[in-house]
Amino acid sequence: MMDGLPAGLTAEEVQERIDKGLRNTYEMKVSRTYKEIIRTNVFNWFNLILFSLGGILLALGNQLEALAATSIVFINVLVGTVQEVRAKRRLDKIALLHRPEATVYRNGQQIIVPPDQIVMDDVVILEEGEQALVDGAVLTSQSLEMDESLLTGESSPRRKRRGDTIYSGSYCTAGNGAFRVNAVRDDTFVNRILSEAKRFDKKSTPLQFQTSRVMALLVGIAVIYSTMILMAAIITGIPALMITQMIVVTLDIIPIALFLLIIIAYGLGAVRMAGSGALMQRANAVESMSHVDTVCMDKTGTITTNNLLLEEVEPLGDKDPNPYLASFAALTGSKNRTIKAISNKMPGGKGWLVEEVPFSSARKFSAVRYRDGERNNVLFFGAYEALAKHCRWREDISPRVTELASEGLRVMLMTIADDQDLYDGDTVVMPRMEPLALVTVRDELRADCAETIQAFIDNNMDIKVISGDDPVTVDALFSLAGIPGTRKTISGDQLDALSPEELPAAVAEASIFGRMRPEHKERIVDSLKSQGRYVAMVGDGVNDVRSLKTANVGVALQSGSGAARGVADMVLLEDQFSALPEALLEGRRITTGMRSILRIYLARNFVLAFIILYTLLFFQSLPMLPQNNAFYAFVSLSIPAFLMTVWARPREAKGEILPVVLRFAIPAAVTISVFACLVYTVYYVGVLTEVVKVAFTPQQLDTAWHIMGDAPDDLHRSAELAARNAIVYFSTLAGITLVLLVAPLNKWFSTDGSVHGDWRPFILVILLYAAFFGVFQVEELMYIANLTPLRNLDMFFITGMVAVWFLVTRELLRRNAFVWLADRTMARLAKGSPFIHERFFRGRGDQ
Repeated sequence: MMDGLPAGLTAEEVQERIDKGLRNTYEMKVSRTYKEIIRTNVFNWFNLILFSLGGILLALGNQLEALAATSIVFINVLVGTVQEVRAKRRLDKIALLHRPEATVYRNGQQIIVPPDQIVMDDVVILEEGEQALVDGAVLTSQSLEMDESLLTGESSPRRKRRGDTIYSGSYCTAGNGAFRVNAVRDDTFVNRILSEAKRFDKKSTPLQFQTSRVMALLVGIAVIYSTMILMAAIITGIPALMITQMIVVTLDIIPIALFLLIIIAYGLGAVRMAGSGALMQRANAVESMSHVDTVCMDKTGTITTNNLLLEEVEPLGDKDPNPYLASFAALTGSKNRTIKAISNKMPGGKGWLVEEVPFSSARKFSAVRYRDGERNNVLFFGAYEALAKHCRWREDISPRVTELASEGLRVMLMTIADDQDLYDGDTVVMPRMEPLALVTVRDELRADCAETIQAFIDNNMDIKVISGDDPVTVDALFSLAGIPGTRKTISGDQLDALSPEELPAAVAEASIFGRMRPEHKERIVDSLKSQGRYVAMVGDGVNDVRSLKTANVGVALQSGSGAARGVADMVLLEDQFSALPEALLEGRRITTGMRSILRIYLARNFVLAFIILYTLLFFQSLPMLPQNNAFYAFVSLSIPAFLMTVWARPREAKGEILPVVLRFAIPAAVTISVFACLVYTVYYVGVLTEVVKVAFTPQQLDTAWHIMGDAPDDLHRSAELAARNAIVYFSTLAGITLVLLVAPLNKWFSTDGSVHGDWRPFILVILLYAAFFGVFQVEELMYIANLTPLRNLDMFFITGMVAVWFLVTRELLRRNAFVWLADRTMARLAKGSPFIHERFFRGRGDQ
């Protein structure tokens, strides 16, 4: 038991506090709650409107139209909910195994409990690298220092004494201690901050934010169209059934399922990444992983394992350093891996600790003042560069230090000083010292580090190692591990000497950064981001927390500190560094699938918006019934979108997703709309002029729409039915054919030089062609889709129009035609959004 530490609560006292509701709560949110899944997928405003319209159609006796209006939505809701629930269950099980834990003192014994088992008045023990999960007051402090930068922005660690406050969310950077819990649940400092933040800030992923802008645009269009229809209905007295049918079709312009598709894709991606050893802690990390082009990492856990071995103690004076080193290892509270390696070789150190300066990454040394018999000894131990300037040297040993570092060894310096206080207030006193010994420690190399780093290089990613060790040591470890390539090193002192103008170029050129303090790591990551890099930071210690938070994607090792895991977007389970390249590829695969889905989806929604506007203005009608529209959506959108997600292959993601998608979707939608409207006009006018001969039953003629003017005669009704049939035929067939341009099998199909290279989308198009033509051979299927038979001449003509459309669209996309329209649309969406404006216009040439 620590000196001055009470025995802690008894089991009865713990239960009493639980019964009173004085137990902490904890949520490691790697997925949405079941309530959120149901509310978002089922009870959103769009679904409620469509289901209401379906109910009206049902009440009016049109069961088939009611089914068509709601079937696609129902299928989307069912599939989306089932998939997301399955993903949630798996992710929650994995997260439960890797949630943080706290050490508490109860009944005079240390026990480990999960966060939600901490109760009021518990005695919690803090060690270096651990994060405080609740608030409390310090009971004992052995040079305890807490970093509160995540809460207050203050970068300097704060020394904690008895009675000081420990805030939840802060983490121990040095020393150790214990505190008594005085706030749990919503009363903790960090939860009070979060509750305020949640009132004003609800973060979305970049893709979700951009999609919401497209949604707003299409919602506006749908509202305008619906208003036009309602106003016409009031003037002309259109029957309720026809009004409902028109609004159902008009509302389908809104791509409500896009949000569902994004959430499902993220959830499935997170499950796959967890299977490869990477637990996603934030949903947007799945998307962010696809953009990563620079990986910054600490040496430990990536190139080396967490195992250290004491190599040699090299005396520098007349005194035998071994007893001093043994005492230092035994007495210091900074039991890091270096000290443990020394203790394993040199047990039995003697003395009584008087005062201590704990190790921290910012200081790069630790110190103890201890009683040894009749006198006090003051020992310092740490990085050679941190202590050498305070020593009285007999000779220059820096060449020897460089020689040892070039062998891949960590080189530490041990010194002794005259007896004096180690602190002046909160400031560490640095006396003149006598060097005692050079202490070298060897890292154990990871067996898979060369293969893993090569995987990054093969995927065109820039690798930067940022370490607290000597850059010469890190460079030597690269050579020992057999990692190829030319490397440029830079030290923390050299980084400090750079001007703000020189920093970006130096950071971009260097590949190994040594003797770096936490603020250095943060500056490096921030500099890379300012140069347009998308940065992933891999770290495991408290010295990595700030850089993990700054990076676009923070990646922590499972064995790392709780503070590092707490701020990371992703945790590598079982410290599987080799899982990171797999996660990056999975992110690219997800993004590739999303690009394909969005190209198909938005093209179809823009087509619907264009052709509805055309028929409203020139024919006072709408181009499709709900049954026609459901058939069009299911065959040309739902089936291809689902399978394209499953078949997606990893591709390097350059630039933001939406600009690239719009440069494809808008030109494709324009050409489909032009040809579709041409087909509609040809058949409408052709029937009126009796050039096109058609014959419809009275029941079929009753389905004709007309918004303005007198009720149409049978000839006009026949013209509308023929034109509707033709536009559904053309639009559906063109939508299927669009897949050939979205996933080009070879250069002949490609519009931008890229080749998908997968036969499956091509085969899918052939099968959908067969199914499409098969529908027109089965009377029951035509009845369900509310289609009428076409003459062979009509089928030949419209299919020929699709072929001409395909060739024209392919050529226009190759020539970047209508890109100005896509860019103007993106600019309008970006207006008022600094994020979109910066990301889009900075890299508008990226395809």
